[in-house]
Amino acid sequence: MHQFASLAETQALIEAWWMDDNHHRSHSSLWHLTPNEFLDQRQGQQIVEEAAYFDYELSRKRTNVTSLFPQF
Repeated sequence: MHQFASLAETQALIEAWWMDDNHHRSHSSLWHLTPNEFLDQRQGQQIVEEAAYFDYELSRKRTNVTSLFPQF
């Protein structure tokens, strides 16, 4: 059993563990990516999803306009 010498030592060791866990260790629940890698990948995926949704909405609006004015 480890006893910490001070609160400052405890905080420093927890911070070091947290940094290692989030920046260097992969997690099986995140498809073996680090949390930061997973977040970066997810943010990139979200941008792609938003662009696809925007394209869908734009094409839907065009379809609605052309159905109102068939001569176009």
